[in-house]
Amino acid sequence: MVKPQSISGFPEVLPGAQAWFEDRLHALRGLFRRYAYVPLETASVERIDVLSAKGVADKEIYRLARLRADEHGHETEYALHFDLTVPLARYVSQHQGRLTFPFKRYQIQKVWRGERPQKGRYREFYQCDLDVIGVDRLDPHYEAEVLVAMHHALVLLESPRHRFRINSRPLIEAVLAHFGFKPDTHTEAVRILDTLAKAPISVVYAQLTKLASSGPATEVLALLGTTPTLDALRQVLPAQTQDTLDSLQRLSETLLAFGMPESAFGLDLSIARGLDYYTGTVFECVATDSPELGSICSGGRYDNLAARFQKRALPGFGASIGLSRLLMPRLEASACAQHPAIPWVICVANPAAFGVAAEATRILREANVTCELLPHHPKLGHLIRRAEQLGATHVLLAFEAEAAEGAIVSKRLADAHQEHVPLTDLVAHVGANQPLQGKP
Repeated sequence: MVKPQSISGFPEVLPGAQAWFEDRLHALRGLFRRYAYVPLETASVERIDVLSAKGVADKEIYRLARLRADEHGHETEYALHFDLTVPLARYVSQHQGRLTFPFKRYQIQKVWRGERPQKGRYREFYQCDLDVIGVDRLDPHYEAEVLVAMHHALVLLESPRHRFRINSRPLIEAVLAHFGFKPDTHTEAVRILDTLAKAPISVVYAQLTKLASSGPATEVLALLGTTPTLDALRQVLPAQTQDTLDSLQRLSETLLAFGMPESAFGLDLSIARGLDYYTGTVFECVATDSPELGSICSGGRYDNLAARFQKRALPGFGASIGLSRLLMPRLEASACAQHPAIPWVICVANPAAFGVAAEATRILREANVTCELLPHHPKLGHLIRRAEQLGATHVLLAFEAEAAEGAIVSKRLADAHQEHVPLTDLVAHVGANQPLQGKP
């Protein structure tokens, strides 16, 4: 007999937690549509040559294979997607003739990554992505729009205390060049700097000294360890970096104009983002009251991601929330894991009244009222206790006498108050005792 057990890194939750989670996904979708973003869902499986982008370790990609190899013994050329950005670039390149640009989309899907499972890191998890893609150019205000939308998304997800730490890849490279790092070392240096939040400063320093002497490594880390203002950077960096600094200044001003609180964002030179496809603004967001979660939202500007599929420039800016990392602690909490409350429960008090009970159930469900029908039990108290366990505020009791009159008995559990309710008045009765639920 096989022991039933889940697989590490592939989280599962109880039904109540799943309902709580789905309610928040519904709210997120409504938020993004107010920002005029359209929904998108791409296939979970992509060709390996599509997914093998620079900056992603091959060992993190799950290859798709059958238990038995085909007759030629060939390995499959497909794999599960590890993020939603690379599939987006493929999708837009493939369907651009049928899309309206700038193409603004939101996407909430599971992704798979072959990481070592630990707190806050899973092999299967939900991501929530927001991206804008233009043709040939993308107006800078879209960067601010994405960040503000994600700020409101985090507030909606009950993570109001957070901070977007913003930087720029050209600015990082300007800092590296200013302190003596040669251009051909910049990509590796950025990858090393991206580990600052996780690796000891001594380890980062040792790795940087392999790319340049100890002097440049010390100066870069010293600058990244401070929180300089844009004005202060203008005094330190050469004139050719002024356009980049001006862009960050305009981004800051637009964020404020769009309603982002000044406390929710700021410049942070230590943010690097290791993926190679980022070419401009980059950011990471942390929950200031739960720093142990690490980055809960991240992303940036990419100008060349679609170049793997076509020659035409499709610049974009995107952000991604790690929904599982952010919400799993609450999904696993006992209060969240309870079964969703069912406010109205119909009880078959007498077998002969089942038809009326079924009719009452149909009426309420067609009126978009959540309800449950409990079959007959010899002891009415058993039915009442079961309704209480389901979180009911009212029970509708189907007795033979009332059924003969096309009616049912409504009992309020808080004080045992009872009413005789004709089925023709049932929806009005429910509305008077509890507002009808909005349609999904």
